[in-house]
Amino acid sequence: MKKTLLIAALATLAIGTPANAQFLKKLGEAAKKAQQVRESLTGTQQQTTQSSGLSKAIRQRQSATQQQTTTTATTTTTAQPFTVDAAPFLKYVKLSATSVNLRQRPTTSSARLVYEENEMGDLSLTWTTSSRLTSGQSAVNPETLAVMSESGDWYEVAVEDYFGSQRAWVMKKFCQDITTRPLSASETLFKLISSGPYTGYFLGAEEVEGGFKLCIGKVQDGFWIVARTAFFSIDETASSTTINEGYIVFGRQYQKDYSLNLDKVIADAPLLKRIMDSCNQFERCAAYYYGIVGQQGVFCATVPTE
Repeated sequence: MKKTLLIAALATLAIGTPANAQFLKKLGEAAKKAQQVRESLTGTQQQTTQSSGLSKAIRQRQSATQQQTTTTATTTTTAQPFTVDAAPFLKYVKLSATSVNLRQRPTTSSARLVYEENEMGDLSLTWTTSSRLTSGQSAVNPETLAVMSESGDWYEVAVEDYFGSQRAWVMKKFCQDITTRPLSASETLFKLISSGPYTGYFLGAEEVEGGFKLCIGKVQDGFWIVARTAFFSIDETASSTTINEGYIVFGRQYQKDYSLNLDKVIADAPLLKRIMDSCNQFERCAAYYYGIVGQQGVFCATVPTE
């Protein structure tokens, strides 16, 4: 503003003489050049502002990319030591009568299934062609059966025993359909892993012939599915745990009431990872634990290995 007033005042003083006219011409050229300089500066500032805006946009895009990468890394931390298959059974039934014969083949003349007690007092399934039970034998009356296939008037079913399951055939007229339901964690003897990379998997411990077994499984489609088992023992003189060729020897700190402290095993992240990483060494199985609508209790259907 001051520069404009000064130029106007000088112009007023110069009017009326040739020398002053020459002076005014030069003064006008100077003012024009000054205007060009100001316009140049204004353009540079706008360009700088645009450049700054572009840099900010780039920084925002980079920040979004970093956040997306972090989110992706977070969502892929879940581990999968193994996968489980959906239950392969057509449906589940219960017997509508007692003393129903379970046959080796879908005929009434084939061998029937009975329990036979071994030297350890455990019951195992065996076939007999005799119409009478001998010493040490008992009838097979399972509470529920998982149907694997059907043929005419017969269902092929999986029958549980102490060592797994056996395929057998039963006449459809002796069966009633049942509806399964999911089990809550409190209904089972398993310990669910509720946080960390193995969320949804579970551990269990059971006494079997020849020792104890660690059961490892996953909850899926309402079933608690045991997919791996490993024999284990607890060394009261050891403080560390060893895993060798599918056998686990736990240190004394994991003992609880003559059994395995599953809560402590799950809480020990490095040990849990070692167990899960060793699943390929353990015995494979497929045992599906479920509940029945309107009933209490836990029921199991194991896929026969034969």
